[in-house]
Amino acid sequence: MTDGPSETDDNESPTRPRATRSMTPTGSAQTASGISSWQRYLGSGTRLMVSETAVDLVPSEALEGRQVVRRELHDQSSEDLFDGIATVVEADHGDVDVTGQLTELRTGLSSEGRLLLAFRDVDEVPPQWVRVASELGFVVLYALRLTATPPATALLVLQPDENRISSYREGDETGILELFQRSFHHTRSVERWAWAYRDNPWSGHNISVARTADGKLAAHYAGYGMPFWYQGRTFTALQIGDTMTDPEFRGVGRGTTGLMARTVRHFFSRYRNTGFGFFYGFNTGPIQRFSRWFIGGMEVEPVHYRRRNGEALTSIRSRYRIRRVNAFDSRSRTQFDRFFSRAAPAYGYLVRRDGEYVDWRYLRCPDVDYQLYAAYRWGRLVGWSVFRSGSECLVWGDALFAPRHHSAASDILAQVQNDNPTYADQGIEAWFPARPSWWHEQLRALGFEDLPNPSKLGFMILPDAETEAPLEHLYYSMGDGDLF
Repeated sequence: MTDGPSETDDNESPTRPRATRSMTPTGSAQTASGISSWQRYLGSGTRLMVSETAVDLVPSEALEGRQVVRRELHDQSSEDLFDGIATVVEADHGDVDVTGQLTELRTGLSSEGRLLLAFRDVDEVPPQWVRVASELGFVVLYALRLTATPPATALLVLQPDENRISSYREGDETGILELFQRSFHHTRSVERWAWAYRDNPWSGHNISVARTADGKLAAHYAGYGMPFWYQGRTFTALQIGDTMTDPEFRGVGRGTTGLMARTVRHFFSRYRNTGFGFFYGFNTGPIQRFSRWFIGGMEVEPVHYRRRNGEALTSIRSRYRIRRVNAFDSRSRTQFDRFFSRAAPAYGYLVRRDGEYVDWRYLRCPDVDYQLYAAYRWGRLVGWSVFRSGSECLVWGDALFAPRHHSAASDILAQVQNDNPTYADQGIEAWFPARPSWWHEQLRALGFEDLPNPSKLGFMILPDAETEAPLEHLYYSMGDGDLF
């Protein structure tokens, strides 16, 4: 769901817009039990300040050969700068001034100094500290659990940096679109950006960016809201969209200290456990590996790719009336709402493909000519599908049918091929999983072959703490992502 730490492969394709050490990038299953570990956290600095609260935190063996001052930061001279500061701080309980504490501690650090913050009685480093540290220009070197119980149970190791990570600010879209063009050599309209990230009906402005010292946007990681339905319950998930790093800054940091990794860390410290059901994307192998390693992502399955080649379908004495839908009025939106309520239980777990969603996703999306076709039986909506023209064939991006009327898909395919004669004999490609079984069999009956995904994409998900729906039952299509 995100770029990996590579310095050379830092962007996803321009049409795409992600059991680990930890389920979030704010903490890990690493422990700080060994002397060598503490020496690594402290770095090579020789002048250290260890607060009275942290006297029992750092093993004395790790301090050998260093000049150690034991006092609190507020007791020091304004001219004192340390290569390392170790202290115990309180986790956020609603009344802790995280910004104030980090700002004060930074004034005591040399330009390459290390700040070691230990927390009591927590399972992992509190996300707010990670987020605020990123926004104040700290690089997160380590975020981990400690094996000892007192005096602390989690450790955050920071280092000052001139680049800062932050959430979206009003007007950032100008810099974001310029970054998009530099990263992908492709122009995106402000209308398309606003459709996905500002005017999204379910959640907007879910964006983290890296800013250089002069304010230039250097990296971007974002998600937009998507409504999901499971057994009558609805919730919002975030589809991870544009992931990009300016080519000029891909060599800044390595691995977890690279600008993209820092931006991803900020994003999940800001949006994880805030009510989203899960985060997801359709990703290639390198990004899948980064997702597993850095954010605890999991692959639901390889994306199920299908293709139909050969002559166009024809419709003979159709039972259904097929028409193209170019816009919604109140009546048609209500029809799609009611149809979703009838059809959804047969799919079990899926994007809430009701009138609001179809209108936003396909009829009001700028810059893409989607073709929405609906099938009616005795004036009642019984199925619909969405297509667009691809480089070599038609792309079937979405579909929803009532089980009793799944054969209407044949009539819709015949109609869309008739309306697009250039592609009539060039085939149709689609993504649909092998569930529900009746839909899987209907696709095979229509002549669609199950083939390896040419891009080797995987359906990746980062579950949130409250996710309970069985992901192996999830129905999806190409339209659920941003490749369509």
